[in-house]
Amino acid sequence: MIRASSRNLDLFLVVLSGRSYGLSATDEEGSHAITKAQELAEKLDSGFPIFVKPITKSYVNGNFKLALPIAFCREHLPEQNERITLEDEEGHEYITTFLTGNLCGANVLAAGWRGFATRHKLVDGDCLVFQLIKTTKFKVYIKRASSYYEKMRSDETSAF
Repeated sequence: MIRASSRNLDLFLVVLSGRSYGLSATDEEGSHAITKAQELAEKLDSGFPIFVKPITKSYVNGNFKLALPIAFCREHLPEQNERITLEDEEGHEYITTFLTGNLCGANVLAAGWRGFATRHKLVDGDCLVFQLIKTTKFKVYIKRASSYYEKMRSDETSAF
């Protein structure tokens, strides 16, 4: 694990790699990704149920389980464990296992979530928009925390 002694080093590592693997996202990065995800959610077809899910380290490291909103699950997802397909923006599909009322009482995506998360290089601060397009299929849109720096560069360029 990379440990940085100063925020400047953290920023350097983020810029150098283009991603913040192993590092926590700043509040600005996370807020930017959430805002972009919420804006997208508002633009999507409202005929399909949608939720926005910020990514934290615990969802993409270690046990690789993604907790889903309880109210959304109760209203829209099966009451029993089920396979759920995640379709990314390019149309690639990933089969996951939806576990209801996991040991801690949470509804989670388990088996298969790790493949989706690693394939898309999800990190702390990224934010996902889940759109339920079929009973057991989500279209998933990714908004990157690192896009905050693209916005900053764009703002700096347009200032001149």
